[in-house]
Amino acid sequence: MISIGSISKLFWAGLRVGWLRAPKMVINRLTRLKVVNDLGSGLLGQVLAARLLERLDEARSIRQNELVSGLDYLTALLQQHLPSWSWSRPAGGLFLWVRLPEGDAGEFSQLALR
Repeated sequence: MISIGSISKLFWAGLRVGWLRAPKMVINRLTRLKVVNDLGSGLLGQVLAARLLERLDEARSIRQNELVSGLDYLTALLQQHLPSWSWSRPAGGLFLWVRLPEGDAGEFSQLALR
């Protein structure tokens, strides 16, 4: 089993620092491949990530509040301006999947483009 994680969505997308949990044999092999492919990760990003992880709980709470607030705002706008559209409030994640009352997303995107 391999588990991969990153802090880029919690803090910001440009912070490209992550981690890997796997059997030692897998980690050793992937480490060799990483060194050959990208010459290692930036030291400044790693130091910054280590400092930010000390405030992980605070950052997670702030980010969750931002996402919930944004979702509330989006659903209020949809209810106000597009009441015939339907959706289910997601349990988590960053996206809202919306069902159009007629047509399809391709037609809608062409109309929006015009």
